[in-house]
Amino acid sequence: DALAVPLVVALANSAATHANYERVLTGVVDGAPLSDAAVASLTKALVTSAQSSTAGSADVAQRALRSLETRFPAATSVAVDAILSESAAKASSSAEAERAARAAAEFLRHALAGSAAGPMPGHAASLGAALDHPSAGLREA
Repeated sequence: DALAVPLVVALANSAATHANYERVLTGVVDGAPLSDAAVASLTKALVTSAQSSTAGSADVAQRALRSLETRFPAATSVAVDAILSESAAKASSSAEAERAARAAAEFLRHALAGSAAGPMPGHAASLGAALDHPSAGLREA
């Protein structure tokens, strides 16, 4: 983890700048043994990268996130839930934080459409987390 977490974060932040960085990120996601902490850090970095103004960064982040979810579905679902919960908590602090939270949720919804890790519309939880949620209302949604 001491090496993997900073490596995947740096790759996520650089992937949109050059095709070689995207290829390396894809190779790491597809072949490296990543811990849950590395998957969580990578997911958060991809969401942050997708919200940047760099052209093509959202597409690169979306492809990487789909690959990550395919290889590490449980860890990605937990990471998405953590991002959504953190964003929902920060959203009440300012209008800018609320816009960022909505943008993150929209990116995750679009990138992970049809996946159990994807966020449910109107809820700060993924479909996978909602299936085991203690609240019956959320399980039924």
